[in-house]
Amino acid sequence: NGYNKFIHPRLYEQGMPTILQDAFTTLAAYICRTPAVKETILQIAEERSSALARQGAPSADGAQGILCHLAHVQALLVYEFIRLFYGSVRLRASAEQQLPTLRRWVTRMWEAVKRYRGEDDFPKERPLHWNANDLDREYDTTLKLWKLWILTESVRRTQTIIDTIANTYQTMTKGWAECSGAVMITARRGLWEAESAAKWYELSCTKAPLLVPSLQPGPLISQHAAEDIDDFVKTLWTFLIGTDKIQYWTDKSIRMSWT
Repeated sequence: NGYNKFIHPRLYEQGMPTILQDAFTTLAAYICRTPAVKETILQIAEERSSALARQGAPSADGAQGILCHLAHVQALLVYEFIRLFYGSVRLRASAEQQLPTLRRWVTRMWEAVKRYRGEDDFPKERPLHWNANDLDREYDTTLKLWKLWILTESVRRTQTIIDTIANTYQTMTKGWAECSGAVMITARRGLWEAESAAKWYELSCTKAPLLVPSLQPGPLISQHAAEDIDDFVKTLWTFLIGTDKIQYWTDKSIRMSWT
């Protein structure tokens, strides 16, 4: 369907970039593979990953530049995931060598996001000679805020996925992982699934969005019910504190809702 927990349904509403289409096509082919074509698909992943790394990520200036850069990061992430966890020893070694490239691209992307102030705005579709009224201006502002949040939250979630995959692989192979810091992430349930700018704005105003450090679940778990927290965030926290504690928190939240 073109989206998941780190690619928002409206992120590539003008069309998913070709490089990302190629990456997900390769992933889908691998998931549905037969033994006879496994090595062929892995070789395709290797060649496309190498070509993408040689090409480099584009400049991440402005909203469209950040979006294009993000597509390159997500495409390389897909190829890295396939090769790190399903490839041969040679392919895993090759993927390890590209991890620093992926992390550099993420760093450049974040620097661009921090510099971005909405100066190029997102294009508006209006008839010529349209006279904007108060409702138009209010809608434009809300839509701009929503699209900016979609872009920045997709960046946050993508970096979170990259850190989780890299740290998991390093722990499996070396017994330890380097801590690169905690990404801030929106934990409030419902914001990612909001289907319109109006619904997203309403949810944001009704309750705090809960922009929190992704690696510090303790304060949120002690202050909020499980049903208030986004499913992606709860899955991430499962890696940090374990399935049993997450289930205990969920069960406790259900019991408290009944009282």
